[in-house]
Amino acid sequence: MFKNIVYSPLASLVFLILSSSFYMTFITVKLNLINVPESLIGYIHSSFYAGMFLGPIKCKSLINRVGHIRAYAVFVSITTGTVIMQGLWINSYWWIILRFFAGVSLSGCYLVIESWLLATSTKKTKGKILAIFMICLYSSQSISQFFLEIIDISSMEPFMLSAVLSTLAIIPACVTYMKPPQVEAEVTIKISMVKYFTKAPFGFIGCLVSGLILSSIYSFMPSYALHHNVSVSLFMGIIVAGGFIMQWPIGKISDILDRTRVITINSILTIFACTLILMYRENTIVLYIVSFFIGGFTFTIYPISIAHTCDYFSQEDIVNATGISLFAYGFGSIIGSSMTAFFIELYSSEVIFHYIALSSLVLVLFGTYRIITVKPIPQEALNPLSTLPETINLNVKN
Repeated sequence: MFKNIVYSPLASLVFLILSSSFYMTFITVKLNLINVPESLIGYIHSSFYAGMFLGPIKCKSLINRVGHIRAYAVFVSITTGTVIMQGLWINSYWWIILRFFAGVSLSGCYLVIESWLLATSTKKTKGKILAIFMICLYSSQSISQFFLEIIDISSMEPFMLSAVLSTLAIIPACVTYMKPPQVEAEVTIKISMVKYFTKAPFGFIGCLVSGLILSSIYSFMPSYALHHNVSVSLFMGIIVAGGFIMQWPIGKISDILDRTRVITINSILTIFACTLILMYRENTIVLYIVSFFIGGFTFTIYPISIAHTCDYFSQEDIVNATGISLFAYGFGSIIGSSMTAFFIELYSSEVIFHYIALSSLVLVLFGTYRIITVKPIPQEALNPLSTLPETINLNVKN
């Protein structure tokens, strides 16, 4: 029964991630090869993140109106359409518009899948479902990077492959014999931004900085690999694998130690890792090894920041507090791509490691201040870390 409940949304998720993850890397590589300015590449990626950020506002109402399966089919169709149109007209300014709509539609897909999983889980199965979700998410992201090794990126193949995979993502959800969750009327308890920032300022800054860093990694690490004659697919695959594998040990540590200290130490180690790469920039082995840890340290900032925030709020406030955290992450993602592009165009692709280190330094300084001035929450009062961002504000039932 457990397998039946999670099979459809997770199978759809795998095809969706296989389609979209390598495609984002491909966009950066493709635009670099045709000599598009880094600033324009940054605008294209920022447009995508803006769509992801604003999409749930409208997507949620469509899910309420037509249900999960129909809404999911609409979102995947739009995503597929944007990919095909990008292949037909390779124009940077046209791509800015298309990537915005791709971001909106993909955010809708994630809303459907995450709400479906959360609605069909119980207290006994939620942890298992979240673990499977993360395995599917990060393993698909890592594996998809290697598609770039087997396709001709100068042809229509990447567009066709992404479109085919996103189309296949519709099938598991649409042919399922399990009843999707029903949507009920929404009931929310509002939290003001002032109350949030007063109670958990470090959680907000952590989510903001996570957006700044991860958007730059997804958008411009391929540029660095390309400019330094490093395998783009292997480099990106290692970074994502590091983020995936280190979720559990670092998350476990954050359930034992004060999360402020964990995030601060994480950020110090990120700065150290970036320094190592800049010192040994010609050593490919060092680059691969250290990039694994950069992925591990940076990908864990967001979930630990979410957990840190939840420690300061009551159960009924957590959903709204998480929503504000997601706002901080989304805002950081939007400006992160454009900011990184500006510095890369001004200096070189190596500046991405300076950028990640400086962003991490913000967390080190603020985290140190909070450690000195704020008494840590007792361990027994901590909420267990959940690595699945609960971005859903839909009230659903089985």
